[in-house]
Amino acid sequence: MSETQQVGIDIEKIDSKIERIKNKFLRDDELQIISTAHATEHKFVYWCAKESLYKWYGRKQLDFKEHLFIEPFEFAVEGKLRGEIRKNDFSVQLEINYLRIENYMMAFVSA
Repeated sequence: MSETQQVGIDIEKIDSKIERIKNKFLRDDELQIISTAHATEHKFVYWCAKESLYKWYGRKQLDFKEHLFIEPFEFAVEGKLRGEIRKNDFSVQLEINYLRIENYMMAFVSA
């Protein structure tokens, strides 16, 4: 995707499966701020944002709840948010872009 930067991208089809897996990637504090009006889409932004961080990191062995952090945000159809990877002595903050395209959510990060 880029010859000069690390890139992480994730695209997911928005559907109800997110309810079954939400506790695998969302911490309690994240679940508490999920929009009731757009709960499914809000969860997919979190999922795609964390997946994009995971892919950007590229070294696997990250726990989505323990090592990947997304600053609280209000759901919108598209936007930017701040994410952070924290594992052992490694820590980096990154800006994540996200966008809903029809029935899909996409998030990407590059740095």
